[in-house]
Amino acid sequence: MNKIILSFLIVLSFTKAEGQLIDHFGLKTGPGLSNLHWKYYYDDFSDLSGWRDNMTGFSGQLFAEKDIHKYFSLHTALGYIQKGYKNDLKFTTGEGEELEVKKPNVLLHQLSLDISLKVNLMNSDFMPYILTGLRGDYLLDYRGVIVDFHGNDSELDKELIDDFNKFTLGALMGAGLIYKNLVFLEMEYNPVLTKYFKSDLIAITGHYFGLTAGLNIHQLIKNKKQ
Repeated sequence: MNKIILSFLIVLSFTKAEGQLIDHFGLKTGPGLSNLHWKYYYDDFSDLSGWRDNMTGFSGQLFAEKDIHKYFSLHTALGYIQKGYKNDLKFTTGEGEELEVKKPNVLLHQLSLDISLKVNLMNSDFMPYILTGLRGDYLLDYRGVIVDFHGNDSELDKELIDDFNKFTLGALMGAGLIYKNLVFLEMEYNPVLTKYFKSDLIAITGHYFGLTAGLNIHQLIKNKKQ
């Protein structure tokens, strides 16, 4: 219930800001591919270094824009992004018995905040644009790999992920196409600049590719008033 109320207040604040601090607002959502890169510093573990398998996730964000020029605007977005990776390793017991992996995806539930510059490349009904900026992610929750251990579900990697940095900062680069300033498709690339985790043994970073569809609610309201 609290989440519903918070979402309502956010949308209401966007509406109140119409014509003041915000020139456009709306929402965007879509799938994404996420992965984590593991770098081991000791030669004994070097075979484990590298990217894991890509994991398909989901994102949903509210966005707001302020025009600063005919072709430039400040773009901000706040929402949820599901990141992580798909485990590609085998797990065994101390006796050498291989464990059945029931859920291979490691899920990182992230609260994301984007701040970027949006550049419209031309002024037409179908308008291409690019985005460049920063994304901050805050780790809300996670789920590790789930294996079958003697008939019971067991979650792995919990101690490691518990030590992940709560906040990570990444670059944000994107391109999209918007139709009549109303609906749009957008692609983005989000490499993490900081570390999810770092120790004397290992450093973990990552990246995210996203494809979203969006709606400019501000323009929709204007169209209905006409």
